[in-house]
Amino acid sequence: MSYYDYLHNEDFTPDSPMDGVGFTDLDDCRCPECGEELGEPEEIYGKYWPDENYQEIDAYKYTCPECGKVFYTKERL
Repeated sequence: MSYYDYLHNEDFTPDSPMDGVGFTDLDDCRCPECGEELGEPEEIYGKYWPDENYQEIDAYKYTCPECGKVFYTKERL
């Protein structure tokens, strides 16, 4: 899938968001599609600094247990 298709396909869910594209603004920890509670997120890691033994978290991935939709946020809810 090209980057253009990625930007213009509403149904496409990336494995990880690219530079803020694909992030969802969620008001609370509920699925905007069905209203189910999303639960704990999976952390998507980015850059790693070996000297400091620190890895940056790029995003949080929430998966709805009811409908299966996936949402990425910049901040943990």
